[in-house]
Amino acid sequence: MSTIVSVEHAVLQEGSRQLIFVRICDSDGVVGYGEATLSGQTEAVRSLITTFADYLCGQQSERINHHWQYLFRGFWKGGFTVMTALAGIEVALWDLLARRMNVPLYQLLGGAVRDRIRVYTHLGGDSSEQIVDNVTRLTEQGWRTLKSFPTLSDTPAAYDQVSKQLERMTVARHANDDIDLCFDCHGRFGFQDALHTARGLAELDFLFIEEPLSPENADQHEAFCLASPVRVATGERLYYVSAFVKLLDTSVAYVQPDPMRAGGITQTRVVADLCGARKVFFAPHNSPGTGPVATAVSLHLAASSHAFMMLEAKERFSNAELDVCSLRLNIDDGHVPLPQGPGLGVELDWQRLTHESVTTMTMPRVTRVDGTVEDY
Repeated sequence: MSTIVSVEHAVLQEGSRQLIFVRICDSDGVVGYGEATLSGQTEAVRSLITTFADYLCGQQSERINHHWQYLFRGFWKGGFTVMTALAGIEVALWDLLARRMNVPLYQLLGGAVRDRIRVYTHLGGDSSEQIVDNVTRLTEQGWRTLKSFPTLSDTPAAYDQVSKQLERMTVARHANDDIDLCFDCHGRFGFQDALHTARGLAELDFLFIEEPLSPENADQHEAFCLASPVRVATGERLYYVSAFVKLLDTSVAYVQPDPMRAGGITQTRVVADLCGARKVFFAPHNSPGTGPVATAVSLHLAASSHAFMMLEAKERFSNAELDVCSLRLNIDDGHVPLPQGPGLGVELDWQRLTHESVTTMTMPRVTRVDGTVEDY
């Protein structure tokens, strides 16, 4: 048994991104790393981690589930900010435990159920020329599945984006008939416009349509899934297991919990097992807005979860991330190898991160041509 002696947090500030990392040290000198990045709420999350540290220091490091329950439960509980801070703590404790046992973290989750992990990345590009160039470049790098989402241009209303996005996706499909394509609506559309989009994507043989409806309109998911001619993926903005149970009562095809929003490894693994019971694909959300530790977490969940289908990943980590983190993704035929090394298999250069307070950067805002603020 070891006890927790310190719980620290630090920031990697890079342009508009502020990545929050967690480091927990035990009485034997073993270190575990986590991530608690939440765009637009940097200092709020860091404050919660400091509060959690007051309880954790002096506790047994192995009692991961007990500590999670203690920090989660009470009268006021949950929400994105709390769940993200809690995930950062929980991941660091799992990493610490696996390092103590000198095994990859997925071994503590029952071991690997596959030999490699399917990944996909973001297409990008606005003009036809950019889209064609991006498809060519990414496929040459080894990517076999690409995802796009609405460009952030001014329009009178969200529905005015539908025809433009279908035109973009037509260019992407014609650029390569041999890859899988997906489209993320970011929950911007109403039911009819999302369905119009889905019908257009079906003609282009798209793999799935992601977040066609906002999470606030969860009551419409069942009807949409039944009406859509293309598979539906959603779930990144849910953070309770109970919410995923309700989602699985619809006809959703891909469930996308974000481990950093859903409270960490244990809770996300519960969702993955529920997906397996329902024969639904588990496809963790791994936003480009988060960092390499978050990616490592999803890799271990992917390695050990039978229902896993594929994982979102960045085309490449930024130079700033590469300078402070050891994780590298080696793409081969749309897959990456299983994680190596003890714990998450990630090392951080802790001294190169920012430890003092920072000014929280807000999330981007999208406006219509008349100045009305729209969903991102």
